[in-house]
Amino acid sequence: MNKQKGFSLLAVILIIIVVIIIGGASYWLGTQTKPAQNITQQTVQSSSSSSSSIVSSVSSSSVSSSAKPSITSVLPSPALIGQGITVIGANLSGFEGDKNLWIENSAGQKGIIYGISGSSTDKIIRFTLADRYCTSDNSYSGLECTSYIGIAPGEYKIYASTPSGVSNKVSFSVFDPMITN
Repeated sequence: MNKQKGFSLLAVILIIIVVIIIGGASYWLGTQTKPAQNITQQTVQSSSSSSSSIVSSVSSSSVSSSAKPSITSVLPSPALIGQGITVIGANLSGFEGDKNLWIENSAGQKGIIYGISGSSTDKIIRFTLADRYCTSDNSYSGLECTSYIGIAPGEYKIYASTPSGVSNKVSFSVFDPMITN
C-alpha cells in the first residue's frame, strides 16, 4: 500500500471514530432527538489515481429507543441457583446494546447480571442464576471484580438500568430445595 492510500485509510478510520464518539456523546447527553435513524454518512474520495471511494455509514440501529425500560415478568420465580431465568419487558437494551440486569437484596446490596449472549433481545433477557454477582459493572474496564453479592435463598428485586432510565423493580425469590414447607 502506498503512503497516499495509507493516509486515506487512516483518515476514514479517524472520521468513523469521531462520528461514533460524537453520536455516543449526544446519546448520553440526551440530545439525540430521533433514535434509530442514521446519525451520519461520510463519503471519502481517495486521492489516488485509481479513483476508488470508501463509503462508511454509522447507523444508530444498535441504539435502543429513548423510552424508559420496564419489566413485566421474571420466570420462574421462585428459582434455584443454576436455573435458567427469563426476564420479559420492554426497552431492556442498554449502552451499546448491552442486555444487563441488576439484582438487589433486602439490605440494598446489588450485583450485575449479564444476559446470555445471543439469547437476549430488547424485550427478553435470559441468564442462569448464579450464587454470586459482581457489585460493579466492570464489563468495559477489563478490571477483575473485587466485591460480590452472594445469592442465597430469600427475596430479591430485579431491574434494568439503561441510559434511558431505571425500570420498575420486580420481586424475585430464590429457594433452597432442601427446605420443605
